[in-house]
Formats: sequence, structure tokens, C-alpha cells
Amino acid sequence: MRIIKTHEMNPEELSPWERDQVYNGLDVCVTRDCLDAMLPQLDEHTEKTYEFSKALQGPTLEMRVRGVLVDQARKAEVIDEYYAIMETLEAQLERIVLDGVGLPSFNWRSHRDLHRLFYDTFGLPTVRKQGRPTTDRGAREKLGIYPIAEQIIKHINTLTELGDKISVLKTDLDADGRIRTSYNIAGTSTGSKIGSASTQKLGFWGATAVVQPTTAGAAATFTANAGTAVNDASTFDGYTLNQVVKALRTIGILA
Repeated sequence: MRIIKTHEMNPEELSPWERDQVYNGLDVCVTRDCLDAMLPQLDEHTEKTYEFSKALQGPTLEMRVRGVLVDQARKAEVIDEYYAIMETLEAQLERIVLDGVGLPSFNWRSHRDLHRLFYDTFGLPTVRKQGRPTTDRGAREKLGIYPIAEQIIKHINTLTELGDKISVLKTDLDADGRIRTSYNIAGTSTGSKIGSASTQKLGFWGATAVVQPTTAGAAATFTANAGTAVNDASTFDGYTLNQVVKALRTIGILA
């Protein structure tokens, strides 16, 4: 068995498997050091919390391994129901915006159309994110206090939520018809390395778990800053390319 001196190693010289083993080894050693420092600090209350957390390891692992069996017939029915509700809401929204407001066209998924409706037509105060006008969920919550926009925003938010639910329901199942994900007994304030294979499904901050994205993934809505050329001010779903790359690198999805 190869001995790796972690204080002298160059991670670039290790194979992916060796890097994982080094990480696991360090994780175990640091955890052991923390245990020695933690145990003397426990009192009768925190010790019970610690023991309870350990007792949850078995059930948590069992849920992760077993997964949740999905009734695929019922799932298809629910998806159809959601699509029917969305169709009704979209028709109502189109009537409000086209017939009521008088816009010649409107796509509730288009940030450009939302900007035109809320900021140009209604003249509402511009909500900005990192210095740029935005109509994301947070912005819509602020704009929803204005009666002229209230019902439109309620429709858009409901449509967005239904779309998210449909996306979750369309998540690929494993071969046995079950869906599996990770469960955390407790979180850490410093974060932790997750994911070891490109086939492992991960989801951040409540997003639907997916496998590692590639260039074959679905594209976001493109909004050119000027003309049709892509430049550093062009946006996709309201985000510039620089913002997207920076965010993905910050959380480690991009190197």
C-alpha cells in the first residue's frame, strides 16, 4: 500500500482516486482531533444532542440507500394537472397584460418583457441587484406591494413555482423506480466537500438535484446588451456571463 505524506504531496501528481483517499484520510484525522477537544466540553444537555445526532446516522443512511419509491402513474397525472393550471394562468396573465395594459406582446419568462412592463410601462421604482436592474423573485416581492403590479406578480410567481415543481417531478429515477438524494443530520458553517462522481446528483439551496452539468445542458434565456452580439454586458436570465462564471467558481462547480 502506498504511503502518502500529505505535508509533502502535490495534489496534481495524484490520481483522482488517490486525491479522494487523501481527502478522506485528512477528514478522519481532523475529526478525531476535534473529538478529543470536544468531549471535555460537553455537558448533560449538549451530550444528549451529540448522542441523538449519532443515533440518526443509521436511519439517515437507510433513507439515502433505500430512496423513495415513486408512483409513476400518479406522477404523470400530477404533471398534467400542473400543466393545465399553468395554461389557465398564462391565459389570464396574457389577458391582463395584452388587453388590460395594452402591450403588443408579452412573455412572462422574458426578463426583457418584465423590465418593459414593470419599469417602463408601470414606472415602478427599479430594483437592482449588483448594480443591475432585475426582476427576479426577490425584486418581484418588492414590486408586489404596488396594486398595479400585485395580480401580475402573483400569477408570475405561481407559474414559476409550478414550473419548479414540474422540474422536480421530471427528475430521472433510478432503475428500480426510486429517487435518491443526500440527507444531512446537521450542517456546518464552514462547508464541506461533496460529490465524488459526475453521476452523483447534487442540488444547492433547495434546487432540484442534478448530475454534473455539461455543455449539453439546457441554455438560459439570452438577452443581448446591444444588437445580437454577446459581450460582457449581455445577460442570461438576468445574469452576465462574468457573474455566472464567478458564482460557479466560488462554490467549486467550475475550477
